[in-house]
Amino acid sequence: MAQFYPHSFSRHSVIGAELISLAEAKLYLRVDHAEEDSLIAGFIQAAREYAEDTIKASLVQQQWKVTYNYEFPPVVHLPMGKVESVITIELEDASGMITILDTASYTLNKTEEKVTFTNRVIGASLSIIYQTTSSSLIEETLRQAMLGHIHALYEERGAATVPASSRDIYHHYRKIVL
Repeated sequence: MAQFYPHSFSRHSVIGAELISLAEAKLYLRVDHAEEDSLIAGFIQAAREYAEDTIKASLVQQQWKVTYNYEFPPVVHLPMGKVESVITIELEDASGMITILDTASYTLNKTEEKVTFTNRVIGASLSIIYQTTSSSLIEETLRQAMLGHIHALYEERGAATVPASSRDIYHHYRKIVL
């Protein structure tokens, strides 16, 4: 069986609110002024993205884009689920012309986090933009790991390594995809 690997995979946009609010992070950091709000907000985002990259799942509602070039699998696994919906599937031909695939040309299996094409897809590039939703079961230990991570970033002004305690908790929640 042939192996297919995506050419690129990236966050397309974040839709939902951060898992840790600015007020909660400031309380944890014992910051009572507004001068560093944008800095702290950046650390909140950085900690969440690091956690998501480690656990292989979205912690907030957002859109992702996965792109394949030249050869496309008949079934595409959508990383970083809990998959909510497919926004669009674009097929680009060799001349650069883009066609939006009709929803009848594929099925989305939310449970297995995959798209299955009804017919063979041929083109130069295939991009899938899909939306994930946040898990409703974020445990307090994961939130505490993120707060510890934010604290380290704040204390070292972004140059800190991830605290071992946060890293260990992130790895505990890691999603294994077979």
